[in-house]
Amino acid sequence: MIFDEMSGFNSIDSDVSNGKINNQKIKEFFQNNNFNIYENAYALFRDTDQSLGSTLNFLKTKEEYININRKVEVHFLKKSNNYFITNDLEKNKFFDLNEHKNIIVNQSMYINFCNHPKVIICNQFNPFDNNLTFLRGFKDTKLTRYVSSYRNNGAIFSYFIWRVFSQLRLVDTLLDPDGEKASIEYIFNNILENIKNNNDTSLFFSHIMVPHIPFAFNSECEYDGDKSINYNRISLNEKRIQHNLEKLCLIKYLDQFFLKLKKIDKFKNFEIIIFSDHDSRIVDDDDIKNDVIFVHKLKDSKISSVEDKEISINDLLYKLSLN
Repeated sequence: MIFDEMSGFNSIDSDVSNGKINNQKIKEFFQNNNFNIYENAYALFRDTDQSLGSTLNFLKTKEEYININRKVEVHFLKKSNNYFITNDLEKNKFFDLNEHKNIIVNQSMYINFCNHPKVIICNQFNPFDNNLTFLRGFKDTKLTRYVSSYRNNGAIFSYFIWRVFSQLRLVDTLLDPDGEKASIEYIFNNILENIKNNNDTSLFFSHIMVPHIPFAFNSECEYDGDKSINYNRISLNEKRIQHNLEKLCLIKYLDQFFLKLKKIDKFKNFEIIIFSDHDSRIVDDDDIKNDVIFVHKLKDSKISSVEDKEISINDLLYKLSLN
């Protein structure tokens, strides 16, 4: 599972009032579920394209990635012709591994992982899917659907209309990443159904645009559209405090997912890797260490360990894939 824009345990986002205590709660959650925790994991890049392109293709340094072709910044991805997808991933060595035979993907609207020949089921987030269910607080109305659909066309005036209606709190937005936050329970339940109904699948792969900005959660982890439109009006510290809450709320819904896996006696038999592509980017500065979450549970694991060595997610995924 890849949780987009989730900063790590020792990131700069920890240096605010709720930073250390929220990180401790998250760490305890993974320890209680027998995950090995890499508390000083970091990403090589601060954007999703470069980070996931390099990680999933086992490139272990920035130089390796840059030297592929110095004339272009992004490798392995191209613009998609699909209306609901931004980019297609053209090469994926992680999927190529021999042990990955039948792959089921859950993906956002940003990167398409499903063109790989081993993918047997592709669950594409569709903001206009009538089956979507939403968290308490989300304005699931015809007006929200109409304005979101209009905004998805990309016209300048459509953005203006969406902004006015959102400001007046008449609508929320269904589009990524807002829509995925609002339907995070639905997404996890969709993954659960895939697991229940596909016993011969060797890899369940998910890229989820949570806790990526805009913000969305209140203190009860319900949806609050005010958080989305007020991002540029709050201070740097307030942004970090809210990001830490977004992380904790994601863990709350992940916990519910794990409990359901345990009820169907699947959890213990899975090897699970969870990491993020980059940190919160509240301050997008290459001089700031790009700390991200990376945790790993072995099959039938009964213990948890904490590794404090600084190591990139590229190195970690490569080493774990070789074992």
